[in-house]
Amino acid sequence: MELENLLFVLVHDGWHGAWAWDDLIERLAQRGSAAVALDLPGHGKLYRADEGAGDYSLAKYASAVEQFVRHYQRPGQKIVLVGHGIAGPILQLASQNLTTELTGLIFLGGYVLRNGESIISQMPSEMAAVFEQLAESRSDKRIALDELVDYWRFNVINDDVRRANEILTQLKPEPAAPLFEPIVLKHDQSALPSAYVSFNEDMSLPPGEFHPRMASKLGKHRHITVNAGHEGPLTKPREVAEALIFLGLHGLG
Repeated sequence: MELENLLFVLVHDGWHGAWAWDDLIERLAQRGSAAVALDLPGHGKLYRADEGAGDYSLAKYASAVEQFVRHYQRPGQKIVLVGHGIAGPILQLASQNLTTELTGLIFLGGYVLRNGESIISQMPSEMAAVFEQLAESRSDKRIALDELVDYWRFNVINDDVRRANEILTQLKPEPAAPLFEPIVLKHDQSALPSAYVSFNEDMSLPPGEFHPRMASKLGKHRHITVNAGHEGPLTKPREVAEALIFLGLHGLG
């Protein structure tokens, strides 16, 4: 596969938006590789403070990704779908309907679910209970980070705490419903080549939860480790870009 024929479609983590990929897209462009990113419904530039979160679902997110991929699809182009964190299950769902459009999937510290599992079910019970409590405390059923600042600063962006304030100001409350929604997969996840990038300083979940436990649900897959915390695409964009390029060229089939 040639780099100029490769397009990375980037799906952001919860609380984020397409803006979270800006540095990574620039790094990929410097290496001659193209990438595009979208705002999921209700996120980034599509976030509205006066809008309720009841209409959001994994299926709605996946549909937005499907439409975005088809918009950018060009003859002879190889598209790799990349998802960070809770975008993992969105990749799983979107790929069910993009079997001919995609070359493969890359999960960046991403959640991976089996049929019937939810994102929240993969979190420690104490963490899940806090998320549920925070969602119920708001009329829009979103999870704000006001009471999670220390956790986020020291567990999620622990590899670059100097940037914590800068990034925290850009994060928006996350619709809770998709986190609690059981995933419904129509066919075997292993039908499409997949790769997993783990971050060896990631403390957002207990050690081993992302890789190998969740990553193993992909079946046969390529694995790369990057020296970063969970916010690797923001804090270590050069290293993550190199991992994506290697996997896009050599690690997906």
